[in-house]
Amino acid sequence: MVLKFILYTCAFFSVASATIRFLTDDGDTGNIFVFENDPDKFYYASTTPAKEIHIFGVAGSQHDSYSPVTSIRTSSSPISRVFLETQFDAFKHMDEVWSENFLSTLFISFEREDVRGWFDESGKQWLLDNGVKNVYINDRMETPVWKKLNNIVIREVNDLPPHGPWLLRCAVKDRNSVSAYPVYGLMEDEHQAFTVGAIPNIGHSGYMRTNITLKSNPNIQFIPIPSRMSAWSGRTLPLAGMRFAVKDIFDVKGLATGAGSHAYRKALGQVEETAPSIQRLLDLGASIVGKTRTSQFAHGAQPWEYADFEYSWNPRGDGYLTAGASSSGSASAIAAYDWIDFAVGSDTRGSIRKPAALVGAFGLRPSHGTLDMKGVVPLSEEMDTAGVFARDYIIFEALGRNWYANSDIINRRPTLRLPKNLLYPIDHFPLQNPDAQMFIERFKHHLRKHLNIVPKPINMTDTLTPHFPSQSFEKFHTMSNRLVEWRSWQSVGKPLYRAYAQKFGAEELIDFELDPVPHRMFKKGKQLTQSDFVEALAAKRKFEEALNEEVFPFHAKTCSDSIFMYDASTGGRPSFRVEEMNTFEDATQLVLTSPATGTNDEEPTEPKLEHFLHYVGSMGGLPEVTIPLGQVQYKSPVTGKLEYMPVAVQLATRKGCDGVLYELVKELGDKGVIKSVLAGKEAYEVDTTTKKKKWV
Repeated sequence: MVLKFILYTCAFFSVASATIRFLTDDGDTGNIFVFENDPDKFYYASTTPAKEIHIFGVAGSQHDSYSPVTSIRTSSSPISRVFLETQFDAFKHMDEVWSENFLSTLFISFEREDVRGWFDESGKQWLLDNGVKNVYINDRMETPVWKKLNNIVIREVNDLPPHGPWLLRCAVKDRNSVSAYPVYGLMEDEHQAFTVGAIPNIGHSGYMRTNITLKSNPNIQFIPIPSRMSAWSGRTLPLAGMRFAVKDIFDVKGLATGAGSHAYRKALGQVEETAPSIQRLLDLGASIVGKTRTSQFAHGAQPWEYADFEYSWNPRGDGYLTAGASSSGSASAIAAYDWIDFAVGSDTRGSIRKPAALVGAFGLRPSHGTLDMKGVVPLSEEMDTAGVFARDYIIFEALGRNWYANSDIINRRPTLRLPKNLLYPIDHFPLQNPDAQMFIERFKHHLRKHLNIVPKPINMTDTLTPHFPSQSFEKFHTMSNRLVEWRSWQSVGKPLYRAYAQKFGAEELIDFELDPVPHRMFKKGKQLTQSDFVEALAAKRKFEEALNEEVFPFHAKTCSDSIFMYDASTGGRPSFRVEEMNTFEDATQLVLTSPATGTNDEEPTEPKLEHFLHYVGSMGGLPEVTIPLGQVQYKSPVTGKLEYMPVAVQLATRKGCDGVLYELVKELGDKGVIKSVLAGKEAYEVDTTTKKKKWV
């Protein structure tokens, strides 16, 4: 008699649920599965249960079948048709992971202590209409009198898992329990933005590395993403439900840090703690989905200078546009995939600003010193910052306001208005592409019209030259390079060579595992002395003081007297990931840290400030935002057609006045002057009848 009851209790899983087909069975970390009625949508389920659920009054047993389940936590009562329809309509339209295949079994956890939750008649009818067969409720819910009516079985349990889709299975050891396994959606990384995916390590702190591929396409990695349903869990965390990717120079517990280098990962990559800056995002409610590619040790490198990892593919235009600088993996990810909300990068000398402009995304380099950079592979501690990429201006503003909220660097005095002066460098503008310059002119007009920010022409070269060492930008450029070369060798190169030799017994072999740029930088760093570094650091501090006193003086009502604008991209001309393509008509090569091209050790041609305005913010410790403005057409040498590439602008201001930039972005977005961008080939919708962008 008991045996029959046990079989009935567990057998309903396979009968009542949508049919699941497992594609893998590794038995250790997780399995890939599909639903028979939707075979093109892949899921990943952990093989370690996140929750053991005790069922009151019912015996259980071992059973190998799985049932898809949706878990809901709520403080609303009664559980009515309106409530259930509202919840599941939101899940269907806003969550890429959940589907109606998870609807046959529900977990409903009522969260209030002062009253009990209950089903009304309309709620019962909704369950019947939508084929729900099993409902699990916690002890804060009243058990309906119809708990076994019309094939709906309701069971009371001790506790239920958080919001989201799950797989349910009878517990192996406890006859009165069932196990709940977290489910992730699997998304193709077709643009090769990621090094690895990541899921929480159940039962431990930190994360587990994933490297998921399918036999049908072994060259494409799939990234597991959690459901967004945590945003409906009643949590008040500001970033709940958001997913993000992390540049692989930031430590995440359980994920080896590679910094773009297999040698570094093998010798120094194991980490025991998550970087405080990343932990802060997790504490705010966001979820890591994986780590993104970077040039080795965050040294700015051209696409053809990558060796250990292939350069990520910028989705914009013909797919062959460069994504620029060391945070290109994070930039490509945010431009390509609408299943992540933001991506973390670092900016020392343009590694967020340039990629953000090139992929047409919002980018933020905060004031230097805003975040604790512990647990981040350094390039130059004197200029390193942690920043973000986002497509949505509302998310972008929320990130700035929340991620940096505890910083002592940012000015906390409330501002009464935005700065009135917009410094417009006449030695930098106009852009080489007149169509791109038109967006700049329109943006200036909107700043004046909507925010009363008035353009003020300035020759930045003449203004800043007196504050350069020996009044020479070339000398200033050398000082900045020296800070990077010295610090990167002392903090990364030297420890790497030592650790590699200790582990593998052949220090010289590491030379063959380094990409060309860090190989050159380490070689230069070895030749520098402590005195060289001290001289460069003194030049930086003197320059930062001059900026604060003469270019961006403090203003009691606006924090900074001025905002400075420039283009961190390519002047509206295409720049490609293939070196030879940059010699084509109208194309140009992206300027990173040197005006020279190639990978040899020849001295570069003399740099000019107008091409290196990103060095101003780096050496001055300034906050900067990248704002996408639109897109222009170019003739693609790949497709032979007219394609679209983004146009963006940089805005910088006084160190510590970061809040001014967040507020400016929000106000411009609210007024419709700027818009959130799309993921994919074009940043903005294109009218296919006219081939013109709908929004300008």
